Amino acid sequence: MSNQSDTKINEVEAIGQRLREVRGGMTQAEFAEKLGVDRQTVMRYETGKRVPDALVLKRLIELNVNAHWLLTGQPESNQTDTNIGGESLSVLKVISADLNLVIANLEKGKG
Repeated sequence: MSNQSDTKINEVEAIGQRLREVRGGMTQAEFAEKLGVDRQTVMRYETGKRVPDALVLKRLIELNVNAHWLLTGQPESNQTDTNIGGESLSVLKVISADLNLVIANLEKGKG
């Protein structure tokens, strides 16, 4: 069980590393402003304490960030093969659940 937890933590940290790469020479505050979050939130993303929610992912996509790459570290492919490892799938399911919750709240006008 500990190995699964470690894998999830490593994957979230990897997303944070890719976000640092996307941020490039921008400060965390500048990047946060582009994403519509505060600097502390960017810091939490980059240190693997949080993953971006649906609205932040949408803003990243609008900034031409490849969401597939951001979440998996792999370039987007046109293949229909969806052979995803169990741990990667678990992280993607958590992110998907977050996305669905945000969408549901937006539809209810709570956004």
